[in-house]
Amino acid sequence: MRQPEIHIIYAKEDDAGNATGNGWVTSFKKFLQMMLQQTSGKTFTINLLPDTDTESTPKEGLLVVILSTDFILSDFCLDRLNQYMSQKEQTEAVFKVFKSPLAFREVPDAIKFLPDYNLYHAQDGLSQAFYDYFSKKAQKIYWMKMIDLCFDIHEVVVQKATERKAENRKTHKSKAVYLADTGKDLSGARNIIKRELNRHGFDVYPKPKATLSAADWEKEIKQDLKHCIFSIHMFGASYGNTPKDAELSIAAIQNETAAAYAQANTELKRIIWIAPALENPEDKQKTFVHKLKRDANAAAGAEILESSLEDFKNTLWDQLQVNATSEELSSFNWSSPKKHPYVYLLNDVVDKSQAEKVRAILEKKQIQVIQLPETGGLLSLRNHHIAALRQMDAAIIIQDKVNEQWVYMKLLDLLKAPGFGRSQHLLGKLLLSSSAKDKNEPLVEQYQIEGCQLSEIDKINNFVEVLTKDFHQAEVAD
Repeated sequence: MRQPEIHIIYAKEDDAGNATGNGWVTSFKKFLQMMLQQTSGKTFTINLLPDTDTESTPKEGLLVVILSTDFILSDFCLDRLNQYMSQKEQTEAVFKVFKSPLAFREVPDAIKFLPDYNLYHAQDGLSQAFYDYFSKKAQKIYWMKMIDLCFDIHEVVVQKATERKAENRKTHKSKAVYLADTGKDLSGARNIIKRELNRHGFDVYPKPKATLSAADWEKEIKQDLKHCIFSIHMFGASYGNTPKDAELSIAAIQNETAAAYAQANTELKRIIWIAPALENPEDKQKTFVHKLKRDANAAAGAEILESSLEDFKNTLWDQLQVNATSEELSSFNWSSPKKHPYVYLLNDVVDKSQAEKVRAILEKKQIQVIQLPETGGLLSLRNHHIAALRQMDAAIIIQDKVNEQWVYMKLLDLLKAPGFGRSQHLLGKLLLSSSAKDKNEPLVEQYQIEGCQLSEIDKINNFVEVLTKDFHQAEVAD
């Protein structure tokens, strides 16, 4: 099978080197290629196409657009983007990455309403591109968005590379979900929820769209809702983007249209979440939220929650599990009473022998061990992984032959466990590594995880002893 191909278009100024050596786009390509290999198991061909490159615009493959002020000022970048877009009926193969912020009006119309992947840090009105890729800020912003981007790219490749696309859509039709747009302040939370819906087998609407008028949006929303059993609406302090010739934001149009649809089609269930204690809400958003709370028509067919984000996620997953038809979603439900703690043992196949030694130690201590199956499709394995993150009491990561980037991604998943629907506090995390102790110290500190050398594997007994004690104390408290 031909390798998936990605073209990155950008202004040459955005790849200028800094004190660390590599340019921003060159580093982005390196990390993207590495993470795509790890998240999808596929090798991608990635081409850099700066505005100094006179090659013709590619007709095939996926497109990543690096947006910045320099990109907008480059006629060649804009022409190349427009040429690519004119050849495509669908926009799902285009990904817009922000190296620096742009005003909504500055974003090219052809990609204005596609999902954003913001890879910069903004604070106190100032923005800065990341060059220290392993700083604490980069871990929370840059790498989280890179993971989202990689999974989105993989999903598009799977859809395009298999003959099951039409069959999958039929299978998912009875469990599709409409996840409405949000303001910028909730884009991260929306992304996490979208990822989990996809990984649990739900088809998520709306699909990426180019520029639409208000009337076109209403028409598209009605068509999308016909496929869905559930619609989700999230409102924070930001009002969100507004289509051409419209007074309402896209999120407001989606809610209004879904409310009217739900009144005529009672099988559609809706949930509306309003962030409590909005900080510095925009004036239009204050007016909208006030109306939403008091207008029965605006909230038609919906349960309205004004709770913490974590409580909202837990309620959402409870609702979706009731409505879901996915066998995979329910098959990983360890709901029987626990007599012993569950430990999620994370290891790559290259470290299988070390994992077996650790598993033997745990089982002698009557610890229930969760591990991923060695075989299975990506979606099935990911579902199992997410379910394990939700149900585990503790986690042990094994690193012997596997590379550091694999470990880094697993640490990020542990960090994001609450976003996957986990409600309980994690009782313990342990990194068993063959790397030098001083090399792992930054990871141990940043991720608040215990560290232990594989050569001292017997020390795992201390970890188990504390875990078991904490587990039984928590059981008594409950």
